[in-house]
Amino acid sequence: MRPSVLLAVLAVIFLGAFAFQREHSVFLRVERGSEQAREVAAATGLRLPEVMALHELRGGRLDLTQLTAFAKDFSRARRKLGHDALAILSVMWGRELAKGSLAKAGGDSESAWTIWRGRREAITSVRFLAMVKRFESRGHR
Repeated sequence: MRPSVLLAVLAVIFLGAFAFQREHSVFLRVERGSEQAREVAAATGLRLPEVMALHELRGGRLDLTQLTAFAKDFSRARRKLGHDALAILSVMWGRELAKGSLAKAGGDSESAWTIWRGRREAITSVRFLAMVKRFESRGHR
């Protein structure tokens, strides 16, 4: 096979894989559904990037009712716990987990988050915080 033909075949394979990845990207699916997230943000008082990050955490497949309920749960947890990362732990892994760490930390939310920061459950909180920044960087305010 000639090098130019091989290069063309590789380019077609690469472009096909790239198109497939973009079509199945949860982040891009959530971004395309930003109008739904805008409605939820207005209904819950959360910022648009926060709602979009919540939706991304759940795979981008929530309908309007489900996303609104999830966003309200997060908002309540954030008010009670005083920390976004603890609120995500609460809604994704269970309220007892977050409340227990808050109690261990004597009510200090930053110290409570420190208890969880290195554990596997914390990855959802870290992902949420990163996704909020990523949506903000793409102009969703």
